[in-house]
Amino acid sequence: MGNIIERAYELGRTGQCRSISELEKRLKREGYSAVQEHLVGLGLRREMRAIFAGVRAQKQVAT
Repeated sequence: MGNIIERAYELGRTGQCRSISELEKRLKREGYSAVQEHLVGLGLRREMRAIFAGVRAQKQVAT
């Protein structure tokens, strides 16, 4: 299992998770521990929200 932060970014960029709560649930299902503690930083959460929004925008343009 890789780094939890790297995996969070990967899931966000692929569109497999569309929110922080979905991301936390997915990481827990994948066996990562202390998920909320790793994703607590405001900067990280802000970046993840921007990634989610970017993925949504790309999907809208593609349809």
